[in-house]
Amino acid sequence: MENNEGEKLRGEAWRALEDPAPRPEPPRRPPSPALFYSGESPQMSSSQQTRLELLKKMFPTLSDWPNEVLLTESVGSLSTAHGNLEARSGRDHRPTLETRLSHNFKDLAAKEVSLPEGRDNLVDKLHGGRFLPGPLCSLTAVWMEARKHIPERGLTQYAHYDVKTVGLGNRVSSKAWAYLHDPGSVDLTINLFMPSATAVGATRGNQEYEGLDSFKMALSVARVAQQMVTPWNFSITTIQLFLETTKFGQRQFNNQKDHVTQLTAFVNDSLLTNAKNWQLGQPFMDVAALTSQWAVLTASRPAGGGQGTGKFQPWGEKRKRSPSPQRKQQNRAGGEGAGRTGVCFRYNEDRCTNSADNCSYRGVKLRHVCNKSMPGGKRCERNHPRGQHR
Repeated sequence: MENNEGEKLRGEAWRALEDPAPRPEPPRRPPSPALFYSGESPQMSSSQQTRLELLKKMFPTLSDWPNEVLLTESVGSLSTAHGNLEARSGRDHRPTLETRLSHNFKDLAAKEVSLPEGRDNLVDKLHGGRFLPGPLCSLTAVWMEARKHIPERGLTQYAHYDVKTVGLGNRVSSKAWAYLHDPGSVDLTINLFMPSATAVGATRGNQEYEGLDSFKMALSVARVAQQMVTPWNFSITTIQLFLETTKFGQRQFNNQKDHVTQLTAFVNDSLLTNAKNWQLGQPFMDVAALTSQWAVLTASRPAGGGQGTGKFQPWGEKRKRSPSPQRKQQNRAGGEGAGRTGVCFRYNEDRCTNSADNCSYRGVKLRHVCNKSMPGGKRCERNHPRGQHR
């Protein structure tokens, strides 16, 4: 009997904490709102005073609330209000990610790093400068700055990069490693990154692609290998990302027989242009320059698309096989590309053997003007090759 009475008293005490008003309670008039703003408090019993002190310790964010509110609200409601105020206070004082990133960029001048002298042997002694964040300036500016530090014949050549960790295996030939150490090497081609290029007796330019998937893999291998050798060099990365945006010419070539051949020629021409730009002290081909070159390539495609031999052939060279009867008829009629014009890429590389008045490809008239990209996305188009642009 005593135990039951004790349980009953404890239950009543807990309910009193949840709701200080005794039960049952006669209806009472709500406290005057003036009390909440006048700083006065209604007469409180000692138990209410104790409860009020306890609540203010439990919920410090509510310590400025009127006493009458604290005493009339339930513990659950006060706990919820306390949690919301704490969360809101934290959000108000914590900067957003965008604000923090912007603030870090503005503080660059104050955070300039002085690199101590040290040793670096590329293997087990790596200088701390290798682990700084990448440069935030233009990547073409980094390319131009690199020319001041790299010898004319390129860097010392190695072929011992960790290709196994990233899954490259033996996809990079010795020739490819050697050419990657010289940004001005005109011998670097995408063909060198195919498995057949590592075979005994393989020669430059005789590796054929099995399909578009093999071509994509070769381009990815070339990008990773280039950044292993020269982490600052994003020239192949730019080519790869550009072709990704075009979906590798699926719309223009529609999976025709010479699809991969034309993509191969486009990449090889871009690599050659970048090598010559390095030699001439000019930036590598950015997206605007690649877009211009791509426009020339796709503009020279007949409406139905040509059916190539499937073998590697630099873009712009005439096919050695005899044209089909349908092609002869098109040529007599002026060709499917008759009436269209483009810019001769080979002229800008000092490789065109045609005269300015007699330069065309598949019925498309090619002009001998500069294809240097200018601000606003336009080209120079003056009467000089790209190498003489000033």
